Amino acid sequence: MLLYLTKISISLILTYLLYKWILEDLKIHRFKRFYLLFSMIFSLILPLISIPNHSLDLVFDSKISEINEIIITPSAMRETTQSSPFLTLQTLLYLVYLVGFAIAFFKFCKGIYDLNRLRKKGQSVQKHQYHFVLLPFLKTPFTFGKYIYLPQDTAIDFSDTIIRHELVHVNQRHTIDILLTELLKCMFWFHPMFYLFKNSIALNHEFLADNQIIRNQSEADNYLQLLLHQTYQQNEMSLSSSFNFNLTKKRFIMISKNNNPLKNALSIVLACVVIIFTGIISTQAQEKKTATTQVQEKPLIAVEKQAEYVGGMDAFQNYFINNFRIDEATEGKNIGKKTTIIVQFIIEKDGSVNDINILRSELSEQGNQNIISIMKNCPKWIPAKHHDKVVRSQFTLPITIQVQDDVKKDA
Repeated sequence: MLLYLTKISISLILTYLLYKWILEDLKIHRFKRFYLLFSMIFSLILPLISIPNHSLDLVFDSKISEINEIIITPSAMRETTQSSPFLTLQTLLYLVYLVGFAIAFFKFCKGIYDLNRLRKKGQSVQKHQYHFVLLPFLKTPFTFGKYIYLPQDTAIDFSDTIIRHELVHVNQRHTIDILLTELLKCMFWFHPMFYLFKNSIALNHEFLADNQIIRNQSEADNYLQLLLHQTYQQNEMSLSSSFNFNLTKKRFIMISKNNNPLKNALSIVLACVVIIFTGIISTQAQEKKTATTQVQEKPLIAVEKQAEYVGGMDAFQNYFINNFRIDEATEGKNIGKKTTIIVQFIIEKDGSVNDINILRSELSEQGNQNIISIMKNCPKWIPAKHHDKVVRSQFTLPITIQVQDDVKKDA
């Protein structure tokens, strides 16, 4: 997970810096809208792309080594559970994330609820295909979804500049962008880049609306006066597209800018090149990693010094038993008093556990997945050595699960 977060952070930072340094001040607002949304989705998906590599493995004949058998009994599980700490660092981080997500998602839902409550309180008016909500306490107009919220005394005139501005938000469906970004903010509430993207997307929505309604310099001058008048009034509706956006100064500058088609075209090409370059670099890194993994030597088994679990096999057995869920593993399975599972895995040169395979099992699919998850999340081992070199090593692990404790009777 940490590696994934690092990769998406690098991609988000690169694409956002390009936007701030080159694209934001250009009058290519439709492209910028696509770029900002695509950059977020692209950054989230790119680390998940896996490139297959069909390089041949170098084969070494070897004899499989076997680790001492792990015996799981109900009494052993009780003893391990009682002696193990209830709250690990991993569990604590998981709980912190869930609390943060719950708070962020609650605020998101509350925002939608508040907007819907406002709609029900206001006077609904429909003209043509557009829906207006008139509210007596509203200071400045804003848009959410297909609804345009206006002060009570506003005359609904489609030639009015403010009305035309809000209609752009409706017609171009800017609320979809806001909702998508807010959901990503809920999922990654701890990541500052999604907050920066949200602000840039909202500002670009205002650029789009401003640009759509200004047809000549005379309209631009009048519109700037209107913006100045609206600057001192603000509604606190984070999910809405508001006429009075807090970065009014940037809107002033953008309206006053001249369009430069050549500069716009070159900037679009540069943005596309950066996106493609980021994708290629990530793909090549993945290919290199895959190729390195596949062409490296087969794990040696007959080694001078076998891999060791930090703390010894007793510590490994305690770790395994503490994380094994016997009820799920035996659910729906008639396995008698005990059963033996054979697990094969590789200890990599860095001590991590890889290539986990269950060779024999009578457990449920959920139980098998539990074993694979335990091994995959296992703390790093001390890797094996052969001729004073760190090598990969392969093991089989017999696991005997005893469903009931043996009961000895006195003669």
